[in-house]
Amino acid sequence: MSYLRGTLSSVGADLAGLVRMVESLDARDSRSQLVQSARGLGPKQASFFLRQIGHPGRLAILDVHVLTYMRLAGLCDDVSTPRTLRRYEIVEDRLLAYSLGRGIPTHSLDQAIWLTMRAAAGVQ
Repeated sequence: MSYLRGTLSSVGADLAGLVRMVESLDARDSRSQLVQSARGLGPKQASFFLRQIGHPGRLAILDVHVLTYMRLAGLCDDVSTPRTLRRYEIVEDRLLAYSLGRGIPTHSLDQAIWLTMRAAAGVQ
């Protein structure tokens, strides 16, 4: 609860402040602001949150399933979630370029990869 209280305090003390912040920035700036403002929230979780609230920006959700696919496709070397925002964006850019080159929206591609790789791993 203290994390949530601290986040609300840093974005304007209420949910409306959070909404204003997200609506006034592009996707990457919104994510960066969330990562800086919300203690314990990393780039992957911030990307997921922004997508779930309908942010129109091009963001990838890089979890182990997507990263495993990216490694198999030669897009990255490591399947661990990038720890820093800068490293996350470098890996994300590779998936964005990959999706653009195939004419597939990034949000559709990473979701399809996630579902397929999760099923292939036998995760219930």
